[in-house]
Amino acid sequence: MTATLVEKGERFRALHARPGAFVVPNPWDAGTARILAGLGFEALTTTSGGLAFALGRRDGSRAVTREETLVLVGRAENYLHGRPDLADTIRRLRAYEAAGADCLFAPGLAQAEDALPYPKANALVTGRG
Repeated sequence: MTATLVEKGERFRALHARPGAFVVPNPWDAGTARILAGLGFEALTTTSGGLAFALGRRDGSRAVTREETLVLVGRAENYLHGRPDLADTIRRLRAYEAAGADCLFAPGLAQAEDALPYPKANALVTGRG
């Protein structure tokens, strides 16, 4: 017997209501969806609708290209590994930017003010310009 859309929605809502963490992976394609389902995940999610709508397109029917879904993140982890060298962090982020990174991230920076001595790089580290 195939579950109705309402029944599926009720089951999904119940997953959110039970105790503990509800982990929902985001598969890349049908193959990874099958793998994740085979690993026992009870639900899968996708952000394809959100991306399509953000681009002003409808979801589905290959409205968004593969290239548009890929984001290259430049991540300088000096601070996470006990190397609080801001100048090196900025150098690394600038290198990622020059290589074409779409997003730059420096996790572990204690506060945005840490980047203030480097005003041109401030936006790279904090996301604020």
